[in-house]
Amino acid sequence: MRSFCNNDSILILTQDTDIATSNYNPADRAFYTGIAYLIIGIIALPVNVFVFANFIHAPLINESCYKLIAITSFLDIVNLVTACFVSGISSILYLSYCSPGGAWLYPYSVYFMFHWYAYCAASEVLALDRLLVFAHPRLAQFLFDGRRAWFWLLYVLGYATLGTLVKPSMFYIYSPVAGVFFDGDVSVETISNPSDPFRFQNNPFHIYNNFIKLIFVTLCYVFVIVFLVKMGNGATSKGQKSVDPKTLILRPKISLAFDSNPHRCDSSRAIYRRLSRC
Repeated sequence: MRSFCNNDSILILTQDTDIATSNYNPADRAFYTGIAYLIIGIIALPVNVFVFANFIHAPLINESCYKLIAITSFLDIVNLVTACFVSGISSILYLSYCSPGGAWLYPYSVYFMFHWYAYCAASEVLALDRLLVFAHPRLAQFLFDGRRAWFWLLYVLGYATLGTLVKPSMFYIYSPVAGVFFDGDVSVETISNPSDPFRFQNNPFHIYNNFIKLIFVTLCYVFVIVFLVKMGNGATSKGQKSVDPKTLILRPKISLAFDSNPHRCDSSRAIYRRLSRC
């Protein structure tokens, strides 16, 4: 019998299998969970693929910031495929690591964590680039200009590898009923009861990664907005056109996907000149 599985080849890493309700069937919840994931994936994937397809063509891909955006977009698509389609189909079929023929889901879950960490690292690199363009343009040019942007792939992949392999005792398992990936450390038990499936310590790297990514990316873009507002106020004081807040959100997104002659996004003043003309 595999770890975390009962005698009926059912994953025990979710309390749903222990609910003593006469009309409760975990497979039913798994089915509807899978349907919800597939609906989200069917809606989101074409949009993500369309945007990514625009980023990888010249002249956009010639600019360093679009190289970083393309990397992040690609990893976002890979995450979407796993989170919505692989997970959704697994839930619909009530297929887990414990099921006959489901052993492949264990190494696949490790792979999922790998590209989740890679996506987080890429998002942080992109946020840092956008912040430095306004805060320290010369440093931004030194770190990201031209082909240097591609070298950040080494950091992204190295960070993901570290997070996945930093402790071999970690496990990563998808629950079709709960619709989540469980990860923990089999070498550290927080509860002495050996029958409790939640007795293992949570994955600290995963927790720190998620919180650091959330805080770092949020702060970077908050400061970017502050710089944009300051630049807008300075332009207004000189008699130039003020920047509509809606422009800061909508215009860049539209130009990223449809503009055939985009601005050079490495220059903060070039960004502002384009925004102020909207």
